[in-house]
Amino acid sequence: MNISEIIPELALKSFLEYNDVTGIYPAGIPISGVPSEFFTVSMNGSIVSESEDASVLGCTLMLGVYVKLLTNGTVNQVREKILMSRFSELFPATYNYEDATYKFSLDFRNLVYSGRNLYSGYSTKALNIQVTIY
Repeated sequence: MNISEIIPELALKSFLEYNDVTGIYPAGIPISGVPSEFFTVSMNGSIVSESEDASVLGCTLMLGVYVKLLTNGTVNQVREKILMSRFSELFPATYNYEDATYKFSLDFRNLVYSGRNLYSGYSTKALNIQVTIY
């Protein structure tokens, strides 16, 4: 496995799409045609070797969950709970992507951010996803 060919963000995007999660942006927040809910995937640190021969790699991805605020400016808690429940059903998971196997695990206790104003008019949750690649 060549580390230069490992792109965990695209592997997670592919995994989520395979599980019918749409509106995923691996390159940042969209600037036009923004849907009522969307997701971002980005690296949160670097890829590191977890074995002496580099046959097992690890990294952390950040999954951003954005949900449009209600018309009165409050958080759409019902929709957020539905999405968080959906993610808790998906993880942990093992997924094959471009000749590598990815193990994704999510710890809801390790919430990076929860609130408003990271993207105007949306509530935001940022979750760390631990990735093991072999």
